[in-house]
Amino acid sequence: MANSEVPEGFTALTKDGGVVKKVTEEGEEAEYEDDDETPPEGGMVSLHYTGSYHETGEVFETSHTVGQPFSFTIGEGGVLEGWDIAVRTMKKSEKCVVILSPAYAYGSKGIRGIPGNSTLQFELELVEWI
Repeated sequence: MANSEVPEGFTALTKDGGVVKKVTEEGEEAEYEDDDETPPEGGMVSLHYTGSYHETGEVFETSHTVGQPFSFTIGEGGVLEGWDIAVRTMKKSEKCVVILSPAYAYGSKGIRGIPGNSTLQFELELVEWI
């Protein structure tokens, strides 16, 4: 996915357009002037997600089936690089759709049944961060 291919209504979060985002529900503003509106580097975040293949819309995984959000620490490399990039831009309670080119997802090798070179789409909802 290159900059010229950024879908209408989406914003490129990387210079190469490999991570794009569309806000579907605005998040909360910071409660106090000194508060961060978005999660900081090293912050623990919890979010709900649904992952699908961008080309077909077929869902391959969702946190909703287990009934609890998925948690990770921003910047530690424990998730897809595209997630780290996108979640850093989210406000609490924000819902968005992100599209990740293979370079920001599972690359050419794929993983757990997801074929290599797959462009993935995720619906994300940032529940909270610490």
